[in-house]
Parts: sequence; C-alpha cells; structure tokens
Amino acid sequence: MAEYNVSIGKEENFGKARPRDFFDIYTVLESSLVHIDFNHPDTIRHLKACFQAKNVPIALIAKIPDTLEFHKQDENKLRDSVVGSEFKGFDFYFNYVVDLLYKNKLHILAA
Repeated sequence: MAEYNVSIGKEENFGKARPRDFFDIYTVLESSLVHIDFNHPDTIRHLKACFQAKNVPIALIAKIPDTLEFHKQDENKLRDSVVGSEFKGFDFYFNYVVDLLYKNKLHILAA
C-alpha cells in the first residue's frame, strides 16, 4: 500500500507482507481473556491514537480489503510459524479481519 509507505517515510515500493498480523488479530480477539467493544468511544479513540502514533492515516483501514494478494504471498511463512493451534489458511484470517472492519464500521473511521 503505497500510501502507508509514504506515511511512514518510506519509498512507495517499500514494504513486506505481514500475514502474521492478521493471524495475531484473530488469535487475540478470539481469546476468552479479551473482550473489545469496537463501538465504545474509548476504543475508537485508542485505535485512532495508535494510528496517529505511527503516522499512519486512519483512512488506510478502508484499503485493507484490497491487500489480500500482497499479504498472502508470505502464507507459507505464516503456516510454518503457527504452532499450538490449527492453521486455517491465510484467507480465513484475512477475511476475519475484513469482516471485523465492516461489522464494526471501522472502515469509515476517517469519515
């Protein structure tokens, strides 16, 4: 995502696939120890603050659904790193995150 690279001060073509992020989001949010209310104002403020701290425009959340093939290129690395749980395939974790974005209307945060 060229906009992301520019926002963090890198070249437009800089970047690496991060399929592990999608797996980690799934793992954390599906844990019985974690409950995050994405409709609570404090959660939204914290999410926006995290993006701001990394100099990443929150509007880029809306572009995540367009990054499937980019992140999927490292699916084998993700598969090899998953231990202690069943690997469901990168598409599963990616779709989980995208569904989460739309279900909680996170893709329109910048609006």
